[in-house]
Amino acid sequence: MPMTKGSMSTSMKFIRPGIVAGSFALLFASGCQLSPTEPADEKPITIGTSSVLAGLDPAGVYDAGSWAVFTNIYQNLLTFEPGSPTPVPDAAKSCEFTSPALTTYRCELRDGLTFSNGNPLTARAVKHSFERILRIRDPLGP
Repeated sequence: MPMTKGSMSTSMKFIRPGIVAGSFALLFASGCQLSPTEPADEKPITIGTSSVLAGLDPAGVYDAGSWAVFTNIYQNLLTFEPGSPTPVPDAAKSCEFTSPALTTYRCELRDGLTFSNGNPLTARAVKHSFERILRIRDPLGP
């Protein structure tokens, strides 16, 4: 079924929160990153917010203050360029809907991603993160 510009925009309004939540949960507390080719500059980072943080677990916290911090410390499957409602790959090499009803979304992970402990990021870890979100059953979550 072909998508028109208006119908895709409407669909993305409903799909975007799930994509973002899933992306954050995927990499929660992992520090997932490309393996560095040079030693990291180990200077502290300061992030300011006027909100009180509800927590630092993106699988179970959905307040604006916490998410402002999440965007600075966690990598996502997808991200949004400033001013654009269209998701673009981040930890994912590519993502696409694979069902006509837009209920199944498939992402291919970029090569070379690791957790902060050096373990490789795998599809199994991604699946675990999404299942964890569902187990938490946060009333404000997906």
